[in-house]
Amino acid sequence: MAKVSESVLEQIKARIPISEVVSDYVTLSSRGGRLWGLCPFHQEKTASFSVVDEQGFYYCFSCKKGGSMFDFVMEMEKVSFIESVKILAKKAGVELEEESPEDKRSRDLNETLYDLYDKIAGSFHFLLTSSAQGEHARAYLRERNVSEAMWEKFNLGYAPQDGSWLYSFLAKRHYSEELLAKSGLFSQNNPTYPLFRDRLMFPIRSWQGKTVAFGGRDLTFTSKAKYINSPETAIYSKKHHLFGLYESLDTIKKGQKAILCEGNFDVVALHQSGFTNAMAPLGTSFTEEQAKLLRRYCTSVEILFDS
Repeated sequence: MAKVSESVLEQIKARIPISEVVSDYVTLSSRGGRLWGLCPFHQEKTASFSVVDEQGFYYCFSCKKGGSMFDFVMEMEKVSFIESVKILAKKAGVELEEESPEDKRSRDLNETLYDLYDKIAGSFHFLLTSSAQGEHARAYLRERNVSEAMWEKFNLGYAPQDGSWLYSFLAKRHYSEELLAKSGLFSQNNPTYPLFRDRLMFPIRSWQGKTVAFGGRDLTFTSKAKYINSPETAIYSKKHHLFGLYESLDTIKKGQKAILCEGNFDVVALHQSGFTNAMAPLGTSFTEEQAKLLRRYCTSVEILFDS
């Protein structure tokens, strides 16, 4: 399999604008600083499909589909991400290296961790919304006036007090000890003891919508660490992610600025109030990598930090 690195993706995007890719399938015309055409994903008579070369994305204001040039080729050609990269690399004249055995092991680990985090996020969400154990977490959210619509939008969850359930749950699903030790879900001092116990859980999603980490708010109100976050893993580096970015993409792709606030609850509260372009850095600072990530989707940011 071909090796696909971030540098390869950047080379492709630097050599061909997204409009050149889209124009192979859609007739585009310029209007109001954007390129417009009839959406290829649904029937329409008035053009609602837009392309912005500066940000490198497409978006349909009717059917809400949008993304990068790689997403577009995946949709149009019904191919995998890797195949879309191959198609665009050929078009751009970028040579792809073959994947080494080490690269394959790394990719396999990442895919397994994505699957693991998806399952855990679903379990945490069920425990919040549907279990007796999650009742005090539900009560806390109601005290904070967080609507159930926000529970669903952000896939909020609850990590129970029980110190043995998570390892047992995952071991029964045949996840190896080695993988679980690398997962970031367990204590470094005790590899079977969950990192998050009796906490309200905020899944941290990549811009593609994959759960890559968690933030947990203490519900005992006695812990010295009110909030704890997942450690860095093979799929998560906090300087490259923003809490709420995925949930804000539809809004900021329409041309709106991003709102950068301080914490997870600030993001949820702003979305609930209609500011669906709010997000937060995962730490005390806004990093260069986060700025570059945002630059793909918007041209301006309003900062609303507490101090």
